[in-house]
Amino acid sequence: MAARDHGFEGHWVYMPACQPLPSKFEWSRDMSPAQADLLAQLPFTLAVPQYGVAVVHAGLVPGVPLKQQKLWACYKMRNLVPHPHGDGGGGGGGGGSTSGSGGADPATATSASTSTSTSAGTLTATASSTVTGHAPGARYTAVEKAKEGGQAWAPLWPGAEPPAQHVFFGHDAKRRLQLAPHATGLDTGCVYGGELTAAVLPPLGELVASSPGFVAAMRHGRPLTREDLRVQLVSVPAARVYSAPDGHADTAAAGAATAAAAAMARKASPAWCLSAALLLVALGIASAGPALVPDSVKPDPKGDGYIVSFTLNVTVAYGAPSCFARSIVLTSGYFEPAIVINQGDTLRINLINNIPASFPTVSDGISIHYHGLRMSGPAAWLDGVSYIGLCPVAPGSSYQYEFKVNDPPGTYLWHDHAAGFKGDGLEGPLIVLPPRAGPPVLPQPGAAPAWPPAAQPDLWSYDGDETLFLGDWYHATTSSMLFRLNQPFDNAKVTNDSGAWNWVGNPQAVLVNGAGFYGDCSLYPVAGGGPTPPACAPSAFTVAAGRSAQQPWASNNNPGCTHTQVTVQPGKTYRLRLVNAALLVYMTVCFEGHNVTLIAADAVPVAPVSTQCVDVNSGQRIDVLLKADQPAANYWISVVPQYRTGAPAGYAVLHYAAAGVNASTFPATTAPQPVSITPWSDSMNAKVVLAPELLVPSTDPKVARYRRPGQASLAPPAAASKLVYVNLSQPLFNENGQLRWALDNVAMPRTPPCQPLLSSLRKDPKYLTKQAVPASQLNGTGVGPNVLVGTAGKSRTTPVYYEGLSPVPVYPSVGLHIVELAGGAVVDLIVNNNPANSFNGDLRPVDGPTRIAMEQHPFHLHGHRFWVLGRGTGGNYNASAHAAGLNTANPSYRDTVTIAAGGWAYLRFVADNPGIWPFHCHILPHIFMGQQLYFVEDIKNLAPPPSKTPKCPSACRYNFAPYTKSWLRAKYGMSGWELPPL
Repeated sequence: MAARDHGFEGHWVYMPACQPLPSKFEWSRDMSPAQADLLAQLPFTLAVPQYGVAVVHAGLVPGVPLKQQKLWACYKMRNLVPHPHGDGGGGGGGGGSTSGSGGADPATATSASTSTSTSAGTLTATASSTVTGHAPGARYTAVEKAKEGGQAWAPLWPGAEPPAQHVFFGHDAKRRLQLAPHATGLDTGCVYGGELTAAVLPPLGELVASSPGFVAAMRHGRPLTREDLRVQLVSVPAARVYSAPDGHADTAAAGAATAAAAAMARKASPAWCLSAALLLVALGIASAGPALVPDSVKPDPKGDGYIVSFTLNVTVAYGAPSCFARSIVLTSGYFEPAIVINQGDTLRINLINNIPASFPTVSDGISIHYHGLRMSGPAAWLDGVSYIGLCPVAPGSSYQYEFKVNDPPGTYLWHDHAAGFKGDGLEGPLIVLPPRAGPPVLPQPGAAPAWPPAAQPDLWSYDGDETLFLGDWYHATTSSMLFRLNQPFDNAKVTNDSGAWNWVGNPQAVLVNGAGFYGDCSLYPVAGGGPTPPACAPSAFTVAAGRSAQQPWASNNNPGCTHTQVTVQPGKTYRLRLVNAALLVYMTVCFEGHNVTLIAADAVPVAPVSTQCVDVNSGQRIDVLLKADQPAANYWISVVPQYRTGAPAGYAVLHYAAAGVNASTFPATTAPQPVSITPWSDSMNAKVVLAPELLVPSTDPKVARYRRPGQASLAPPAAASKLVYVNLSQPLFNENGQLRWALDNVAMPRTPPCQPLLSSLRKDPKYLTKQAVPASQLNGTGVGPNVLVGTAGKSRTTPVYYEGLSPVPVYPSVGLHIVELAGGAVVDLIVNNNPANSFNGDLRPVDGPTRIAMEQHPFHLHGHRFWVLGRGTGGNYNASAHAAGLNTANPSYRDTVTIAAGGWAYLRFVADNPGIWPFHCHILPHIFMGQQLYFVEDIKNLAPPPSKTPKCPSACRYNFAPYTKSWLRAKYGMSGWELPPL
């Protein structure tokens, strides 16, 4: 077959292999124009349509002899040969070696039907074809190649189209890698950090079209850099390739085939997204999102419990979770994977930032927040908000978080809290299980741990546990949208270079476990952002590549996609964990034909409430029990945005595993329409209250694990010792025309200075109070001081508004908004949601008085939970009208609460966690625009910092910076930051 470049568009990202390389062997230093000339002679990609295979060039340094490359020693070259006895002898493949020669390291494969259970669900491989020259059911052994450039790898499997069996891939003498819809890995590439890696470059045509640096280097003869070539590596977790979770060698390779196929589908590269989805359908893989397998589980030498280690290798890829291909962020090769741990264990996260420095972003690095965890003691430094406890992890750097998880069992989430990459996929569920039922099953070296581990009984009994990770999805990268929010809102301040403010608008799709289709609802141009909800008509569970009848304007790069399926057994009960990880959208989740029972809210048990639809705002989590007690069929799971008219709905399928019910197909009934699904009423919200057993003392261990040591119950304190009022508004700053969100008339940026606030306060407890802005600098200017602060170093250039020392500004201002709390204080926090132009928030004589819009805000408090004593609408909190109706007996106990548009919320919490704890809106564009404050709490009792911290930059990005077109083009070139032509 003739080679042809078919435009494989994988935007893979570099990952260090084996060990840090000497600089002379790094990509950025080892390429020259002469060597780059050889790129034009190489077929970067080969299409083999009859096998559904894309063969991608995976050489190390093109043009450099293989023997001269140090990375060669990292790669193990293997052939598949029939096992002489056909019994699959040999071990399950130990992946730790990095030698290019040596003894055999056998692994086995079978073409017989094999099923094994993993954290991603039940994986079933069914063979319907055979290998030429071998009988069905034959077993194969992987053996070392005797020398470099040995025989070609195993042939492709012949058979039906697409083939029902997988294809092994690996390096051959020409150093190509078969990255295919049906390809799986068997000891291919270099083992590093529990992953298998292989280097990939984009097609030459793509480099010419999208890399100005590459073109300039070729034209002027300068050395090529890694950024010019966009060098990237593919990686697949080694644990998912080397051994079956049950440890049986004879199922290892078959388990690896399905696990690696699942990994590929989650990576969602457009070259094989659809085919991988079809393969998952054919294999019957459960549609729940993937859970990361730990690198190791070891006894904690400092006490009881175990240290559970995970690697989060963060890379950029090109994927299409909604059928629209764009740059996405992967974590260890997965899109939005889950982290699972037991209460009482220590979580160790090795965060590796392999997002290129050239990738457009609003921050200096990445940082992981463990949303909902208390993060007390030494963990206060590790909460993940950049420049509070730690500086962000810069591109090309890594950092290891380690802290004990004593939080109640339940549903949490993790996400980036620095650069906005959570809107591109840097997020996932964080599940805390009850304490271990016994010692962990520690694996043999090189094998995957048994995961998730067995746990002690919880308060509820159920037969299965599924997570529905919900997100709103945009066809532009998050930073490209955030850049526009700093450009002038006021037309009088707009210039050709400044650009104009542009709201992120409604999402193009809603994803359930990373899957959905933007064409399920008709958004543009009729209903998108219009006065009515869109009409939705999802027609195919698995969407073929090509144009969409619903949104043909956005279909030029549709490689195909699929939807999520939740499979249940008739008569059984399932725990469903609903997690709203949206950038913007409040969601209502409905289960066709089924009532569900609420059992927990933000990981705290609640009194049972039966309902068909569940409301969950951004940052909130709701756990429900669903009993599969309806006639066996497929039923709609509908996810409908609220308060964003014109936004699309998302759809998944509740599938009964029963005779006559087709898997991976939509229900026969008409899809529920967004217009017919309304948010919860005030009376329904009032039913979400603490479970009765948590309000009284109890020795039952299933109840006690939801309390902290010293807590007799979770009943709220009778009275508060401190009252804090917070008023929300959306001011326009006259000087530069920027639109911000403010608390008490202060819009709060994240930086500068370029160093952690906790470090500064530990050195000088009066660091912030010394810089508190006095009243003389606040009033009468019409614009807050230092509004135009830009990139800065380690000296403070933003003012500090310190509650009790600085009065609330009469006019909108920019600065750090600090509220100090004494240790042990009981705090009542009253939040009022006001019209946008409140508190002199828009002084324009014509437009200013009319800007009175309001919207709901999901507010999240770090380091604490709060009792929601009351919520209301129709104006601010008024004690004479509302105090008598506050619920101090059995309120809900949350970490994220909805402040209704034009409404209020009355919260109570105890300041018993030394640290700095943000209180902010969880809508990402809102916090980016300043909607936050920091509670500075009992700093004198703050735990010492970790011994190692990420290196802080000498200059850092100010998130209120005016992102002018000239600055963006100088920084990122002509592409990657501008919004696509939607």
